[in-house]
Amino acid sequence: MDFTKELEEGKYTGTLTKKVVTENFIISTTQYLKSNCETRLHSHKNQHICFLYLGADIECGENEVRYQRKAGDLYFYDSGEPHRTVSTTKNSKNVNIELRNNALLNKGDLRTTLENHPNANILCLKILQEVHLNDNLTHVSLEQLCSQLIYYFDKDTSRFRPDWACLLKEFLNDNWQETFSLLELAGVAGVHPVTISKNFRKYFNCSYREYVRKLKIKNSIRFIKNSKLSLTEISLHCGFSDQSHFTRNFKQQTNFLPKIFKNL
Repeated sequence: MDFTKELEEGKYTGTLTKKVVTENFIISTTQYLKSNCETRLHSHKNQHICFLYLGADIECGENEVRYQRKAGDLYFYDSGEPHRTVSTTKNSKNVNIELRNNALLNKGDLRTTLENHPNANILCLKILQEVHLNDNLTHVSLEQLCSQLIYYFDKDTSRFRPDWACLLKEFLNDNWQETFSLLELAGVAGVHPVTISKNFRKYFNCSYREYVRKLKIKNSIRFIKNSKLSLTEISLHCGFSDQSHFTRNFKQQTNFLPKIFKNL
């Protein structure tokens, strides 16, 4: 097994393209080329969240179990957690949100809630947009956005979902392009429709309509960055009535116009 090297604060194996340091966070963007990817096992001094917004790669942990990451995927890494890039299938770009003080975070089941809730990906796009904007309000804005990302999910009650809500979440994530009636959702979850209508916000932190819209935006990311589809084709593929509807929702959720995000 390779020797595990701990990288210093704010350091990554890829090429650093932008970096902003706030009181509690280091926010950076990194680029990895297919022809020059890091394969040695390493860890990081601080806990960090990595959001892949372009390309794809294959990584593994100390146990050598491999997993693929693609545009739109988000991962949480604990401090000292060994991992390595096995291969970069496409040139890739990440935004990294690093906690300068690991004590800020009471992990609990944060990894699961961060990696599986569409709002986390949307917040990461807002953070990326702010890094690129880089004006005199960027530091304050990034501190607020990163704190929102961490503390919102650290206190997220969705981790305590009952079985019916877990079934519903898996179903919605697998069928994100479709729209279902309350009666159909109740049939999937095995509960009365009233149970869903009364408790959806409690376990998903938003309404059903908002959750589905966030899933569509989350899944549109990989098509924008990793496909040759036009924005009109992506709009229809992701279940929006037209490109204008898609653009309006994407901008509202992420602060990016889809065209601007596509060209990053």
